[in-house]
Amino acid sequence: MAKTARIRHAYALPPVTIGNTMSALDKTLILFLLGVLLFASPLVDWWSRPGMPWYLPYALWGGLIGVGILIQWGRGRHDL
Repeated sequence: MAKTARIRHAYALPPVTIGNTMSALDKTLILFLLGVLLFASPLVDWWSRPGMPWYLPYALWGGLIGVGILIQWGRGRHDL
């Protein structure tokens, strides 16, 4: 009976994690698509209107870079 218990345990599915389930490639792709959405879509008309502050494009770029840094920082030292 102990042998069958080990075999059943050997074929068990890995535990489901709720936290960090997206791969680094997925996060990078989402970041790229967010950049395309902000800088190469009809949203350009929104942030480049004459009434908007002059620093808004720089703030958007800074936010995009900041999100990229957070994605890289969350990966850990040994995650390639």
